[in-house]
Amino acid sequence: MIIFIYGLPGCGKGTQSLLLKERMSFIHLSTGDIIRDIIKNKKAGWEVLNEYSSSGSLVPDEIVNDLFMRAIDEKGYGHNYIIDGYPRTINQLKLIEKNLEDKKDIDILHIYLSCSEESIIRRITSRRTCMGCGTIYNINLDNDLEKCKLCGAQLYQRADDSYEVIKNRIDEYTNKTIPVILQLKSEGKLIEINGERKAEDIYVDIVNIIKGKR
Repeated sequence: MIIFIYGLPGCGKGTQSLLLKERMSFIHLSTGDIIRDIIKNKKAGWEVLNEYSSSGSLVPDEIVNDLFMRAIDEKGYGHNYIIDGYPRTINQLKLIEKNLEDKKDIDILHIYLSCSEESIIRRITSRRTCMGCGTIYNINLDNDLEKCKLCGAQLYQRADDSYEVIKNRIDEYTNKTIPVILQLKSEGKLIEINGERKAEDIYVDIVNIIKGKR
């Protein structure tokens, strides 16, 4: 099974992907994580990717397509996958359909977590990340928190969590990825879930969908 999970930046795609990975042994592939790993470890091409990430712009299709296909080809198709952050454009969707058209024995699901722009901006601009272990906190929930509860390291706001960057990402998502959502919806392939609820409730819905109990 391959699940493609969609939604505005910060809607909870990563959280749901992690739950499926931990509880149902899905392989989590996130183009965002792949790109951040390349930038952090200064692998080949990191400078170009860093320019896009720092400004909040989407990485061009041809670069993302290459990264994604290399990642899934390395692991093979005999696994359950949760794909986060791909496809983001109609061109990428066409590539997926082309590459999977001969995989008739693989169940493919397209799940969309719907959230309002206002709630996304409030959620993301409140995030703080631990400089030590990477744990993420929300300052709206943890008032006056300055250091990590787990390792004691200082917290900071990632450059791509600022209002300007997230607003730019939302605008780009609206322009480039909403057409993907509308296309899948028009073809009857999209399953929409209310993403403005507790993570556990959303997870239960996804599991029921996987089990055919929607």
